[in-house]
Amino acid sequence: MQIKNSIFIFLIVLLSTQSISQESTLNDHDQMQCGSDEILRQMMDNIPGYEDSLHQHMHELQQILKSQTHAKSLKDVYTLPVVFHVVYNNETENIHDSVIYNQLDVLNKAFRRQNEDTVNMRPIFNQIVGDAGIQFVLAKVDPDGNPTNGITRTYTNIKNFYPEAEYVAGQGSVTDKSQVSRIMDDQQGGKSPWNTNKYINIWVGDLSQYRSTSSGYVDEDALYGVASFPKHQSIHFDSTNGFKLKEDGIIMHYKTIGSNNNIPYTNNYYPTGFLDNKRKGGKMLVHEMGHYLGLFHIWGATISNCEEGDYIHDTPGASLGSLADCNIMYNQNNCIDTILGQDLPDMIENYMDYSPDVCMNSFTHGQIDIMRLTINIYRPSLLNYAAANIDSFNEQGKVAVYPNPTRGNYTLSFEQFQKELTVIVYGIDGKVISQHDYANTNSITAELTGEKGIYIIHVHLSDGSVVKRSLVKEA
Repeated sequence: MQIKNSIFIFLIVLLSTQSISQESTLNDHDQMQCGSDEILRQMMDNIPGYEDSLHQHMHELQQILKSQTHAKSLKDVYTLPVVFHVVYNNETENIHDSVIYNQLDVLNKAFRRQNEDTVNMRPIFNQIVGDAGIQFVLAKVDPDGNPTNGITRTYTNIKNFYPEAEYVAGQGSVTDKSQVSRIMDDQQGGKSPWNTNKYINIWVGDLSQYRSTSSGYVDEDALYGVASFPKHQSIHFDSTNGFKLKEDGIIMHYKTIGSNNNIPYTNNYYPTGFLDNKRKGGKMLVHEMGHYLGLFHIWGATISNCEEGDYIHDTPGASLGSLADCNIMYNQNNCIDTILGQDLPDMIENYMDYSPDVCMNSFTHGQIDIMRLTINIYRPSLLNYAAANIDSFNEQGKVAVYPNPTRGNYTLSFEQFQKELTVIVYGIDGKVISQHDYANTNSITAELTGEKGIYIIHVHLSDGSVVKRSLVKEA
């Protein structure tokens, strides 16, 4: 839905709490709050001309989207390196590698529209959704040039990074949201980021919060996640209790990561298992990544009652987020719009809605255009550095490794005959496991010593190039 008399905001911050209404409306207890509303109000109040300048900038982006240059770029698949920083206070929060691998798979399938639940898309939307042509890989090289599995783990003495909320008459629950950023800082009990121009930093920690209500009732909520827009497009200023991200990246509640995450939500207000049925599909990181790549919610920057939108031509209008079960909301149509000559219903299948994970399954073509343009204009260094973290197309033809995973022996097969080469195997901690020289061969078979886990193989070829391969050893 295009914005009417509104703006495009270049700082996206999503504050999503665990409260999910059994109705499709937002009310006092069940509200899923979004910090972008607060950020918008603060910027409008503190920065003269902010609205006009961003509104003009969005028009310029729309012109770029119409250009032939951008049209050509749609043929390319963009690969972006990510690193997960797990910051934990206990072993439950120290989620297993397999959960992160699963989350990455959910993320990639969502952005390539290869997720199985696309079959649940209502036919009326089939013409406006598609493959974003964006994929994500765990970093294989850390900032110091050492091999990595793209996951860091840091113990913290902080029990939960989202502070307690206190009920204030006339204001509701009030909390100092800036404290969430402690997870981004070594000196404050968190983990400082890897170079934010080279990696998408994703922090995972306990964002639980205990809050009091007007009736004095205290329950456990949680911030689902927070995403920043490109830092150089953000305008920073101080505000009391305002949400301020110290670094560029995404912060996630550890219970939202992975569709195989079996850590239950706990909330005294809801029946056991209620929230597990809503937010256990790994879709919240998809939603947050959409914000990181420049998207609004489908209803726009604020709860707009159809008066503004997300500045995207093919997302059906919505007045607010959808929170109920999918089958309850299928006939929901809160705004009048014209897309493909029709007034389409609210698109609860859209990743940028608040609908349950089981409802979300697609991005629209217009949303895809904005995300890809954001990468090209505001985050191009991620594309440039991806080559150091993935096997390039040419390298894939040079060396193959199999079986992978392996239980012991593995084979390296070379596209061309090698007069001489060196194979170095590293553990995930960067230590050399083995190093051997070979000559006059087009394949070698070797034994992978060591315990089960991920290993990085550096193959130094005859032409002077170095090909990197990851290899998993099973028990």
